[in-house]
Order: sequence, then C-alpha cells, then structure tokens
Amino acid sequence: MKKYISIAGVIMAALSIAAAEPAAARPEMIVINEAASTGAYDFVELRNLGSEDAIFDGSWSLIDDLEGSADGDKPAVIPAGTVIPANGYLLLAPYKVQLLSSKVPKDLPEAAIPLRSFALGSQDSVTLLQGMQIVDRFSWDTAINSYGRSPVDSNTLTDLLIPTPGTENRQEIYHTGELPVKINEVCSKGLDYIELFNTSDRDYQLEPGSWELHDTGRNDVFRFPEAAVIPAQGFLTIYPDLVRLPLSARKNSYASTAGNRFGLGESDRVFLKYDGKIVDTIGWRLHAASTGRLPDGGDLWVADLFLTPGRTNRK
Repeated sequence: MKKYISIAGVIMAALSIAAAEPAAARPEMIVINEAASTGAYDFVELRNLGSEDAIFDGSWSLIDDLEGSADGDKPAVIPAGTVIPANGYLLLAPYKVQLLSSKVPKDLPEAAIPLRSFALGSQDSVTLLQGMQIVDRFSWDTAINSYGRSPVDSNTLTDLLIPTPGTENRQEIYHTGELPVKINEVCSKGLDYIELFNTSDRDYQLEPGSWELHDTGRNDVFRFPEAAVIPAQGFLTIYPDLVRLPLSARKNSYASTAGNRFGLGESDRVFLKYDGKIVDTIGWRLHAASTGRLPDGGDLWVADLFLTPGRTNRK
C-alpha cells in the first residue's frame, strides 16, 4: 500500500514550528513591571509587551544603581536562552552573599530565576540594560512592598501595590466609607510609636479582627486588642516593637504581643487598614523623630515635631 504525504500538511507543520520559535528580545518589547525590596526575597519582574515570545541572548542585565557600584556588586545577568512569554512575565530574584553564605533565598516561587548579584534597598533604583543601553529604570524613596505599573502596561508608577511576583499587578484598595480614624503621628527614632486620632465627637471602638496596622514588611502587622477604644477627639498610641509599655506612655497606649511586632525603619511606610483596605498611610525618607498632622487629624503633615504620643501635636 502506498502512503501519500500531504504537502499542505508538511507546510503547515513547518509554519507552526517556525511560529513557535521565540524572537530575539528587543528593547521596545521589554519593561520593568514590578519590583519589591521587602519580604522574604527581593524581586524584579519584567514584562513582555510583544505578541511573540522573546528570548534573551546573554547581553541583558539588571544593575543596582544606588548601592551596587559602591559595594562592588555584580550586575544580575539574565541567562542566555531565557524566554519571556508573549504578553507575559519573567520573575528575577537578585540576592547578595550575606556573612560568607551564598544560599539562595528561601520561599522563591518555582518560576523565579535567582541571580547572585545585589540586594535592593529602601531607597534605591534598578536599571535594565541591553549591553550598555538603558532599557528601563525604576527608582523609589522608601521601603516598598511593591513598586510598579498600574494599571497594566501603563507608564503610571506607584508604590501602593499588592506584591504579585510573576502575575498581573494589583492596586491596593482604599476604603471609601466614612471612618473617623487617622494616623496622626509617627516616630521611628528611639522608641517607635504610631499615634491614631479620632476625628469624631464620639468614642470609637476599633472592631477586633477588622482594624490593623501594617509596616512595609509584607508580614509585619499589628492587630488591635478587643478593648481598643479611641475617645472622641482623642488619641490611641501603639508601640509596635515593644512588649512592655515605656514609663512615659500615657493612658490609652498599647504594646505589641508575640507575633504582633514590627519596628519602623529609616525609610519606611505604615498603613492603617480596615477589612484589608487602606484607611490611611504615611511614608518617610529619613528617620522620623516625629512627623505628624497639624492640626490633629488635619491634611498637613509636618516633620520635626515635638514627641507628643497621646497628646496634641505641636512644633
């Protein structure tokens, strides 16, 4: 029996194979989409804006602009042959040798490519290069849970993102209801504290399980005790890194408990959340001896105030 081979079938199969071959990555195709400098590992996420898979040829790298050159860190070179899918993502996890150890960070997603190179800082920038050509650059002023493009494929950058390494960026959600509680004062130098203010004329109870304070560390959360009530036009002070209240603490102050602690850094941000949505947030670039609202609960934030936990803010 003779066997006949369809020429059309051969041509279609050849075209299919050819179509599956990734194209060489080009600068106009690739952008930095998201970066994070806190949590279990640093990451930089690339996005392929093209309609075809792209392959890197070994000439692409990431450099840590602000700290890398001073510390002698090497660029994070994307391995030749690495493919980023059409309209897809590539997750890179740069890490730095610590204490003579070269261990890859724990808890990396399976899709992440660890690159022994540099660590991202709280005030930093990362640049994507092809050879010596700058393709894209991200810079930030405070520690970031996630910094990136929002919405997808836009040139609008924000640090108010939920970390989504390897997937589409998600914007943090703000609470849109009427809530009277605001962050009123923050101190990150000495005894860290965060002061809340009740702008209403009635006492307000912070419903347990709903209200939380978050630091930029992804797992740093303070959950309020059941008894937490803020008096009308009054204050509540939280010492998130202390298990015992200082002698100077005023009435209506709370210290942290086990699993409920975090410290405030030199470049940091805190979030007040209700049901997982942001009610208020404040960030700073340098240690805040005291930065707060003037007047209490107002819209103006002023640095270098007197330390007044549990009292009216003043210069």
